[in-house]
Amino acid sequence: GGEGVRKSRPKSKRSKGDNNSSTVGEAEKKQKKRKGPNHVIVNTKRNKKAKKYSVPHIPYPFTSKRQYEMSLRQPLGRDWNTLKSYQAMTKPEVITKAGAIINPISVKELKRHETAEKQRKAGANAAANRNGGGKRKKRKQKNKS
Repeated sequence: GGEGVRKSRPKSKRSKGDNNSSTVGEAEKKQKKRKGPNHVIVNTKRNKKAKKYSVPHIPYPFTSKRQYEMSLRQPLGRDWNTLKSYQAMTKPEVITKAGAIINPISVKELKRHETAEKQRKAGANAAANRNGGGKRKKRKQKNKS
């Protein structure tokens, strides 16, 4: 130190607040949902930064959440795929020449696209209901010998 400097007291190991802080912490722990061991406190808050990476509904070509997630797990890089498959996977759907003018979508086309999307979803839901909710049942095969 220096002249006139006092030594600071060691900080207490208790949390800041009034003397009842330990009982408040216990009450808070009881309110939390228990999904695992008793010594674990589960944080149920949503991560706002991760929200921008989540999708509100399943994108068009996919019919189930599982199918979409499996496509995300497939690596797209050159290291894991052949050159032809890499080029096919990363090829843009629409190719336009540089400087070409792209007209905006009309209201008729937009409505036609929306109705087609609704019909596609309704057809996928009907197919899933016919198949027992998307789950396949295994049949026992009899050996004819």
